Amino acid sequence: MSQNNIMSLRIGLIALTIGGTLIFAAIWFTVYQPSQTKAPDIAQTRKNLQEAREAALHYITSDQIPQAKKILEAILKDFPSDADAHLLMAKVMIAESNPVSAYEHVVRALEVVPSDAEAHFLAGRLAQETHKLDKAKYHYTQAGMLAPNEAKYPLYLASVLMEQTDLDAAQLQLLRTLRLDASLAVAYSMQAEIAARRGKLDMAIGQINKALEQTPDDDPKHITYLLQKSQLLRRANDPDSSLAILMQLPVEARSRVDVAEHLADSYMMKGEPAKAAIAWTDAFSANPQNAQAAAQAGICFLRADDRQRAQQYLGLAERLDKHNPTVRALRKAVEDSAE
Repeated sequence: MSQNNIMSLRIGLIALTIGGTLIFAAIWFTVYQPSQTKAPDIAQTRKNLQEAREAALHYITSDQIPQAKKILEAILKDFPSDADAHLLMAKVMIAESNPVSAYEHVVRALEVVPSDAEAHFLAGRLAQETHKLDKAKYHYTQAGMLAPNEAKYPLYLASVLMEQTDLDAAQLQLLRTLRLDASLAVAYSMQAEIAARRGKLDMAIGQINKALEQTPDDDPKHITYLLQKSQLLRRANDPDSSLAILMQLPVEARSRVDVAEHLADSYMMKGEPAKAAIAWTDAFSANPQNAQAAAQAGICFLRADDRQRAQQYLGLAERLDKHNPTVRALRKAVEDSAE
């Protein structure tokens, strides 16, 4: 490309980028082809490369993934070791639900910038998602060494260690996490799980109470931690306390399928299957396409000796999903009850 042509292109790009990166991206992809230039200006090439990355990022954030992918494929064809392009391509692969390829691109980036803690963290997340736990552990460990004051790195390392049932090591990482950020409710929740696995229910309940203290009532995680506490209380043979905290939830929250399960389990522990059935019917009314809720209602009605309503909910469940294992179990239970 001649100097005059380069100058004309630069003037055109300056004018077009006023209207946004989107226009520039199309111009760059069709015109800027570094592999075909005979004597590229290094500074100009680097500037164009950065503008191309920014264009790809714009497409990614605008959820225009195919356009971003085309630009990044062109960059990586000419600059196969460009770490930023590999990290952007990883985002594209994530958007395409391809965590394996995403991980490979992050690893390529880390070959160039091995001291990037966030890249190691992303690699760890992707490895954990694809059940490569040893790789995930490696990347989270590296991230924590590179940025020792960042609490999320030992937190995620603890989650991998818990998956590997290395509870002692996980506990150490959670303590490290909380030394860095004592407000992380999820860390207390994970400590509660570790204590419960060890049969230390009083300690587990204490830890989940700390998680709740750190979580506002309007935070979606608040219900998650309440359900965890409800389960712990039932494990401690205290269904009354389990019910008490669940009944504090708003009516619409008690109609959630996951909440209904905890309500029903608490009522069943108290020997009140009819009330358990009502918890499930409320959930089914709020979620009329949920065969599981209908089937569970039927099972509880059957245990409450209300065969007529059990059959009613069996019919509703079978219309939705007759192959569901719980629906099939209800069918067998209803048939056996007729004998």
